[in-house]
Parts: sequence; structure tokens; C-alpha cells
Amino acid sequence: MAEAGRRVLVPLGRRTETGIVVGPAQPQEEVRDAIRLLDEAPLLTPEIVGLARWAAAHYLAPLGPALKAALPPGMDVRDVLIPRLTDAGRQALEGGQLDLPGQEEDLRRALRKVAAGTKLARAQVGDLAKRGLVTLAREEARPRVAEQLVEMAAAVPPASTESLRRAPRQAEVLAWLLARGEAVPVEEVVAAFPRARPHLRALAARGLVRLERVPAGPARVIEGPWGDQRHDPTEAQAQALRELSAATDARAFAPFLLHGVTGSGKTWVYLEAIAHARASGLGALALVPEIALTPQLAGRFRARFGGDVAVLHSGLSAGERVAEWHRVRDGRAGIVVGARSAVWAPVQQLGIIVVDEEHEPSYKQEDRLRYHARDLALVRAQRAGAVAVLGSATPSLETLRRAQEGKLRVLRLPERVQARPQPPVTVVRRPVSDQLLTAELSAALRETVSRGEQAILFLNRRGHTRILLCSACGAAVGCPNCSVALVLHRAGSERLRCHLCGHDEAPRRACAACGAVKLASLGGGTEKVEEQLEAVVPQARVARLDRDAAGGPGQAAAVLAQFARRQIDVLVGTQ
Repeated sequence: MAEAGRRVLVPLGRRTETGIVVGPAQPQEEVRDAIRLLDEAPLLTPEIVGLARWAAAHYLAPLGPALKAALPPGMDVRDVLIPRLTDAGRQALEGGQLDLPGQEEDLRRALRKVAAGTKLARAQVGDLAKRGLVTLAREEARPRVAEQLVEMAAAVPPASTESLRRAPRQAEVLAWLLARGEAVPVEEVVAAFPRARPHLRALAARGLVRLERVPAGPARVIEGPWGDQRHDPTEAQAQALRELSAATDARAFAPFLLHGVTGSGKTWVYLEAIAHARASGLGALALVPEIALTPQLAGRFRARFGGDVAVLHSGLSAGERVAEWHRVRDGRAGIVVGARSAVWAPVQQLGIIVVDEEHEPSYKQEDRLRYHARDLALVRAQRAGAVAVLGSATPSLETLRRAQEGKLRVLRLPERVQARPQPPVTVVRRPVSDQLLTAELSAALRETVSRGEQAILFLNRRGHTRILLCSACGAAVGCPNCSVALVLHRAGSERLRCHLCGHDEAPRRACAACGAVKLASLGGGTEKVEEQLEAVVPQARVARLDRDAAGGPGQAAAVLAQFARRQIDVLVGTQ
């Protein structure tokens, strides 16, 4: 009998699908046999199969989506019927008599497609099979996990900026590449120079820069100046670590709320508690609420634990996710850092689960199997006899209630490390104006940049202009599919985009309601802030971090890595 957790190929109607064995059962009616086993050993451990069963029952979902959530993409296998030429088909293709007046050329055209491996309509294949010209062979079809390619840019020796006196922007980009002295991902160049792409193409046309696409390396993390993260803890940190270490040594389920103010050193506690678990041969899982935060936390973990850390989240390419998943499954990585989907990671001998910023709503999965990763982490820790740590400066109401009821032990970090004071907060009234940067903010930015320090400008609105209004009738330029205004984007090329359905169109020259040609711009987003910064701090290195500028695999990590290396002075971004 096949063990639970192994994949099997099963017939389903006229097609085949990949199934997962979950255990024995007495069939209530006649069932068809499985075609074959796909794995020599179970891919899913009994722990993960049990967790999927619990999730399906708790969230009132079919078991299939729960099991599929536990596997990385590219693991489905299907059998397909492939037409192969018979002897009669080969003779007909070589010019033999078909004795089918008026159909010879059509049949030979179809046979040529079969010989070339080109896909044919099912009716055509069936017709050829009835005539004995092809036979149908069942073959295994596995989804192709695409290799992720990264575009790289490198200065071509002996490139020089001397010939670029009339192209100062190109000269600036080339000088930056020459200083790096190696091939750099284009996304890093764009992070340093937001409008670098056309300059790179122009430099490549001049033969000064080489652009090429190469296979991506391992999952990217932020290699910041973390230094030695082990330091003398505060008394509250030391007490929290003692309690977590004792609970880990007990090898029994123990849920904790680590309630610490911002800057109190919760990450230090996570690192030391996980180090204690790893020293005991136990695995660890650390969840973060946002994909963009994963490379940052993973960077700190890699600085401490090296290659023992695997990164798992949906922002990786399919190939990266499969490779990292197998590293964890095979025991080559004992620590997993990832977003909510990493709660299913096949960590061996799980001893501790950390849920950082447990209050964040982004831990909720809203498509396919709907679940809350924080709650699933608690259940997984309970089933594995592991420690669960929910960390937050502002715990959710559900977590606070559990703590009040004694279902969670509370560890408090009431003070910031080294007694650092909270930053002063100033509320500035912004006058109604197209200028998003007030006089006070502009002055503070100039002073910050002049001191060689960095600044972050947060605006949870992407794009350039939020609303275009007709000056004659007051109608907003809206989405034809949704009841919302279209947002003007200017980075790259001017486009109007809907942030709900994704509709995209060229800017309109006139009001669709009355035909007037004067459209007023209201509100601004991160693109407008970036644009206005050029006038306020023209010497500053500015980068933008939002879905438009850094939405692809590794792009957000590249921008944050640049900021960590102090190669960016002002970072503008959304959440």
C-alpha cells in the first residue's frame, strides 16, 4: 500500500491528474485503479498531511487545495496521449497512395505536423487514428518550471565617460558601472538611477555597456551591514530568552506572545531562541507578513546562520521555490524564513515557530484555500510539540484576548535597546497645493542629505496623479470597468491605469462626458514625490519602492540592499 504523502497519477474522466495519498479507506463504490506512483518516498510528511486535513476541516474547504498549498509550484504531473506515426502513416507521408481523392494534401499536412510534434486538434488526431495512420501513446507531461533569467549590465573595458560630455545622464550611469567593476543586475542600476533603462540601451548601442540575460542565482536576501548581532541583552531580553529556551528544551507545545515596543530588540530574541533550537538539533520557521520584508529578515538570518537558512515566498520564481523547498525537505536547510505560504514548509524536527508582526492582516490567504497563517502556525506548533512565538508591538485583539485567558504566556520588552528615545513626531499642515513636499519637509530633507544621512518618504499611493477632473463639468476620468478614477502614471511612458482591475489606456485629451479639453490634476503619488525631490535635493540619490518600480522577483530586495549599503539617500515608497 502506498504511504501517505506520496503522489500518484490517477485517471479522472478522459484525462489524468496528480493525486496525493492521505491514507487507507474502504471504497463505497467501484473505483478505478491508480496508474502509477510518482515518488519513491513520500513528498509530504505525516505532519504536513495532518495539518492539511485540519486546515481543510477548520476552514470548510476540500482537502485537495490544502494539500496543494503544501507543495511548491511545478509538482503536478499528467499523462497525455501523443500521436505517433504508424508504418502506414510514414508511407503516406513519404508520398504513398492514400486512395482518398481530394483529401490527400490535408492528410499529409496533418501527418507532417505529427512528425514535427506540432499540436493537432483532437478531432484531427482521432481521424488519423481511425485510418490507421497514427497510434496514440501515453506519455508523462510535467510542467516546465521556467528558469528565471536576470538582466545584467556591465561596463565594457576600456569604456570611458570622455565621449559622453553631451550626455551627462549616460555618463553618470557609466561612471557608476565602472566603479562597481562587475556585472550588476539592471534592477540595481534602476534603483540607483530610476530612469536608467533608456540610458543603458543607448550605452549598449555605443558599445560602452554590455547587456545580457543570465540565470538567476539563489533566492536574494539583503546583505546589509548587520555586523555581529550578538550583544549584551537587556534584562527583559535575557528573561524572554531564558523562558523560550526552557520551553524549547521541554519539547512540548508552548505558545508565547512577545510584546515589545518598537526598537526593543524582538529580532535579537528570535535569533537567539532559534540558535538555541538549532543547537539542540531542532528546526525553525520564521514568518513575516510581507514578501518585501522577507529578504531583509532573511539577510539578518543568513548573516548569523549562513546556508542553513532557506527563503520561501510566492515572490520567488517557480524554479527558486522548488529548489529551496527541496533544500528544506532534504534537511539541507534547517531554518526557513518566508511569508504566509512558508507555514507549510517541510521543516524537519520542528522546534520553534516565530510569527513576526502577528497583527498584520496580510497573514490572511484570500484565494484558493483561505486560511490565517498565524493561526495555522499555532496549530502546527501544537501538533509538532514546538514553541510558538507571536511577536508584536501592537498585538491583535484576538491575540490579546488569548493572552488574557491564559492561552498564551506573555513576554514583555517594555524598553528600547540602549534606552534609545522614541523619535520626535511633528504634524505639519500641508496647504492645498500641487506641491507634496512642504517647506518644513523640504528644509529637513536638505539638512539630512547635507549631513550624509538617509531619509524615507512614505506615501501609500502609487502613480503620479490620483485624479484627472474635467474643469468644465467636473467629471473624473474613470475606469470603464470599475467605478473608480484612473490614476496617471508617468514613469516610463504616460498611461492611465486602474488599480482595481488593471485596465490600462493612453492619456485622454478630452473629457468623455462633455468634450472639454482642459483636465485638472488632483492629488499625487510616489512618482510625483520622486519628481519633486529633484528640485528640492537635486544632489541626492533617490529611489522609489512600490509595486510599479519593484514588483518583480528580487527587485524590492535589490532596492533595499542598495539602501542598506547607503547607496540611496532618499527612499520614496508605499507600504
